[in-house]
Amino acid sequence: MDFQSELTKLLEKSYEIYKENDVGIKLNEKNYKFLLVYLNSIHSILQIDRELKPNISYDIEFKELVMIPEEFMEIIFDIIHSGPWNDIEIILKDLYAYSSILYVHSFIFYRLNNNINNNKNEKEDIIIPNSIKINLLKKLDLAILFGDKLFNKVINQIINLLLNGSINNNNNNNNNNNSNNNNSNNNNNNNNNNNNNNNNNNNNNNNNNNNNNNNNKSNKIILNEDKLIKRTSVPPSLNQFENDYKIKGIPFVIENYMKEWPCFNDRKWSDLNYLKQVAGSRLVPIEIGPNYLHENMKQKLMNFNKFVDNYIISKNNNNNGDNEDKENRDNIGYLAQTKLFEQIPQLRNDISIPEYCESKNGGDNVEINAWFGPKGTVTPLHYDPKHNFLCQIVGRKYIKLFSPKESRNLYPHSNSPLFFNTSMVDIENPDHLKFPLYKNADYIELVLNEGEILYIPPSYWHFVKSLSQSFSVSYWW
Repeated sequence: MDFQSELTKLLEKSYEIYKENDVGIKLNEKNYKFLLVYLNSIHSILQIDRELKPNISYDIEFKELVMIPEEFMEIIFDIIHSGPWNDIEIILKDLYAYSSILYVHSFIFYRLNNNINNNKNEKEDIIIPNSIKINLLKKLDLAILFGDKLFNKVINQIINLLLNGSINNNNNNNNNNNSNNNNSNNNNNNNNNNNNNNNNNNNNNNNNNNNNNNNNKSNKIILNEDKLIKRTSVPPSLNQFENDYKIKGIPFVIENYMKEWPCFNDRKWSDLNYLKQVAGSRLVPIEIGPNYLHENMKQKLMNFNKFVDNYIISKNNNNNGDNEDKENRDNIGYLAQTKLFEQIPQLRNDISIPEYCESKNGGDNVEINAWFGPKGTVTPLHYDPKHNFLCQIVGRKYIKLFSPKESRNLYPHSNSPLFFNTSMVDIENPDHLKFPLYKNADYIELVLNEGEILYIPPSYWHFVKSLSQSFSVSYWW
């Protein structure tokens, strides 16, 4: 794009403004107007036909104040969804995140200024009503989901502000008293919600445990002893991993690797109440259907609590031992390959990056994805271009792996720009007449249990199916 360098300069300057000012809504009038001027400048560079308000004033009405970034969000949203996601310029994704930040700041800044004008006591906090807070959080979640990474730190600071503290007009005030009051209100709300749901959730947790046990029995996998993956109960040294597995491209499993991680101890991810408390109000993308290749597969954005209630707890309660009938398979919900940990740093703090993941930037080049769903979720046979550690936090998964040398026997979607790395073979019900070479493909297999970590080398084919409610974390590098 011919305007990319100009946009980059604008974003870099804008980012510097955020870095120079506390994101706790301490942007002064001059800097705030400067950001809005930038937005108009970006609009003119893009040469979009739709008009944005040309005259920016500090004391304009609230509706006018939020109109500029809101309209810009809609414009960029339409642009980034006009073609294949991988073909969208990163700069446009950053612009979407940027406009979302401005929208939220427009709202808060207006409230802050209005409070200063109407109250002599500048130390008085502004409490944002929950209904409005939910809407603002939705905007910021979409900024993380559809944006790139440039503004993620800023976005998470604003989210933390909305969730955990009120906005104080005195820049030097630590907000201790008012934050405590606001936290008390939040705690009261949480307690009320928890009280309303405790009995049901406790029953659901019991059902989850019972169903998981039943699932384990009904999903008893008979593995071919000649095809079992290599396992070790003693984590290899970095040199051993490099020489024995990484260089040679050999998958293997480390048992009991993550026993010290908080997600297994005081902040257990097996506790749905904990997950709902931390992530309940947040917007997440959910795949609904048998798998991402299926014609009935669709994707929805929904509240995390709704996902847990409708697709985890409900499945556990109604699970009679399998999800194999068509109605169940078509209605499986899967939080798959998502930026959950960029959205919710508290969950990111519950896990660690395995030391084997090479990183020169303190883990910045490691892509961490969440995979959370009920029994029966399926990821078709495919390969990824990067090294992968798959960590099983909750539940069990059956995994079948094929060496890159077997590619010709696995019939990739060679002519598909989206699924070129995915096999056309249905691993659970292979059509040997249509794919006769598949029967010649050599493989290894395993059941990945809680606390185990699987190393998958680049280009190694793998099929994955959950045998129970499951939460996994993948690390690509």
